[in-house]
Amino acid sequence: MRLPLLLIAVLVLTVYAQLVIKARALAHATLPADGSGKLDYLVAMFTDIGVFSGLGPRSSQGCAGCSRSSGSKSVTRIHSWL
Repeated sequence: MRLPLLLIAVLVLTVYAQLVIKARALAHATLPADGSGKLDYLVAMFTDIGVFSGLGPRSSQGCAGCSRSSGSKSVTRIHSWL
């Protein structure tokens, strides 16, 4: 019972994130024809609370399966979502 609920929650939150980020990108997408204002667009996107809500929390410690030890060296895999 718990697995389907978690799966549904992940799907709903993913759809929410995609829709919110797309809507906020369209709201800030008024660039002049000469291409100036790209920095303004980036600042507006990075400071928009809607974009932050769509990005969600990021773990600073990473996941348990990301690092593995190889002899004396530590090898870290980089995931595509990071």
